Amino acid sequence: MYDLNAHRRATAAETTSRSPARRRDHRSGPTRHGVARHLTARMMIALVLSVSLVPAAAAAQAADRGTVARHAFEAEAPIPSPDAFAALIGAAREQAATAVGDPDSYVIEARFDPGRGTVNGDMRITFVNRTDEALADVVLSLLPNSNDYAGVAIAVDTLRVGGHRIDQPNRGLSEDETSLLVPVSRPLPPGGSIEIAVGFTTTLAPDDDAGNYLELDEPPGTWFLEWWYPILAPYEPSRGWLLAPPVIQTGRAPWGVALYDVTLTMPNDLHAVTTGDLIEERLVGADARRRYVAGPTEAFHAIADEDFTSVSAEVGDSIVRVHADSSEAETARRALTFAEQALAAYSDRFGAYPFRELDIVQTPLKMGMGYSSEGLIVVGSPLSEGYDEDEWDYEPPPFETDPDEVDLVTHEALLAHEVAHQWWGNSVRSDYVAHAFMVEGLTEYVAFTQLEASLGEKVARRVMVDDAVQPYIELLDYEGDEIADRTGRRDLWYATHYGIVYGKGALGFLAINVEIGDAAFDAALRAYAADHAFGVTTPEDLREAFESASGEDLDELWRTWFETAETTPDDVRDLLRAAA
Repeated sequence: MYDLNAHRRATAAETTSRSPARRRDHRSGPTRHGVARHLTARMMIALVLSVSLVPAAAAAQAADRGTVARHAFEAEAPIPSPDAFAALIGAAREQAATAVGDPDSYVIEARFDPGRGTVNGDMRITFVNRTDEALADVVLSLLPNSNDYAGVAIAVDTLRVGGHRIDQPNRGLSEDETSLLVPVSRPLPPGGSIEIAVGFTTTLAPDDDAGNYLELDEPPGTWFLEWWYPILAPYEPSRGWLLAPPVIQTGRAPWGVALYDVTLTMPNDLHAVTTGDLIEERLVGADARRRYVAGPTEAFHAIADEDFTSVSAEVGDSIVRVHADSSEAETARRALTFAEQALAAYSDRFGAYPFRELDIVQTPLKMGMGYSSEGLIVVGSPLSEGYDEDEWDYEPPPFETDPDEVDLVTHEALLAHEVAHQWWGNSVRSDYVAHAFMVEGLTEYVAFTQLEASLGEKVARRVMVDDAVQPYIELLDYEGDEIADRTGRRDLWYATHYGIVYGKGALGFLAINVEIGDAAFDAALRAYAADHAFGVTTPEDLREAFESASGEDLDELWRTWFETAETTPDDVRDLLRAAA
C-alpha cells in the first residue's frame, strides 16, 4: 500500500464528510407568513483507463464471488449520448453548460447481483484539471471502505491511466483504504484532461450493519446503492486533494459535479430508482439492462426494490414520481400531492427546477429520516417504526388526535425540507463541513415557509417550534451557544450539530426575512440560485444576495446569528414576537 502521509499532512485539518445528498438527519420544518412568512458542455468522453483496486479486506470475498466480465467495455462499449445534458429541462441546459464548462465525466457499466450482494463494474473517468496548477496525481475516493459503512467493501481489480496499464494498482492505496492515489506519467497542466479506467467490485453489507447506505436487505426488501463506485476526490487549491474519510452524520465537503452515462444490469423483477433519466432498456435473459444519463450531479445513486409501486404528476416541464411499497399506496399519493405543491412553489419563488425528473422514494429507514441528491430524494415511510413518537420524542400537536395524522404532518414537513434541498445543497452547493448552516439552516427555514403556505400558520408554527426553536433553546440551556458558520466539525455531537445548524441557522434566516421583507427575501434567493447554479458558494455569496436585493447592510444581523456564539433565549423570543 502506498503511504499517503505526505498528502494527509497537507490535508490534516480536513473533515471531509458525507451526506449526498441526504441532508436531513431529523424531522424537517420551518415557517414564513405569520411565524414563517416572518417568523456541463460536453458529454462523457470515452476514457482509456481501467482501474481496479482490491483492498485486502475484500480480496477473499472477491475470490468467493467470482468475477463478471471484467472488461465489459471491450465487448460492448456504450456510445456516449449526443445530448450531454439530457437530464435537464430546456431552460436549464444553457445555464448548466455555462456553469460547469468542461466537466468531469463517468461512463459506468455495472451488474448488481442481489443474491451475492455485489456490484461488479467497469468505469471510465475523464478528469479535467480545472485548477491553476499542474497536478502530478489524481485521487479516487473509495467511500465504501470507510468505517462509516460497516460491513461494506470496495475492491478494484485493474487500473489504466492514459491507456497504460498500472501493474500494481493498489500501490497508491491509503492505509485506511479509503483513497487511491492514481499516478500521472506527466504533470497534468491546467485545462488538461486524463482518462482513467477502473474495474471494481463492491460488496454490500448485511441488513443491520450499514444503516441505509450500501445495504443488502433480505427479499422482499430494499437495496440502497450510495457512493458504490470509485469517485474522484474533492480538490481545493489551498489544500489539495481532500483525503480524510467521510463522516455520514455531519456531512462533507462538496464533490465536483460531473456528467454520467451509467448502464446497470440487475434482475428484471427489481424496480430501480436512480439519479438521472432512463434512456434505454432491454431484457437479457432474466435480467434487465438499463441505461441512464445524469448530470450535472455530484454522484449517481440507485435504489432497488421488488415491491415498489409508483405514482406521478407533471410540474412545469418536469415529472415528479413517488415510489413506495405497495401497501403504502395511499400515503404515496398524499406525498405526491405535497411534493408537487412544494416543487411548484419553490420553482415559482427561486427559479425553475432544473431536472426533467424528481424521484422520491418512500421507504422505512433505520438511519436518519431522509436525504436528498440531485433529482433523487429518499424519505422514511410515515407509517414505519422510524416515525414512532416516543422514539423521536415528538409531542403531537394539540390540534391533532390521530397518531397516523401526526406522522403525516411530520412527513410533509420532511418532504418540504428535502424538496427544498434540490435548490439549497444540490443545485447550489456549499462546503457542508465548514458552512453547513448555509445548506441546512436555509433549507429548514424555506421548508417552514412552504409548510405554512400548504398546511396553514398553525401547523407551521408548531413544527417550527418543535424542529428549530426547541432544539436550539435546549442547547443554549445545557451546552451554551455555538457559532453557526463553523459547525460541520467532527467534534460536535449530533444534538449540537442539529441545534445549531438546523435550529439556530433557520432562526437566523427568519431574522433576515423579518428585517428585509418577503419580496426582497425571495428575490435574493432567486438571484442567488441563478448566479450560482451547479456551483459552490461561500457565506459571502449568500449574504451579498440578501444585501443586494434589499439594499440593506446586514452585517450586525449576520454576525449575531451566524458568526458569534452570543445569542440568548431572550433573543429567540424577541425574534418570534417580531415575526408573529
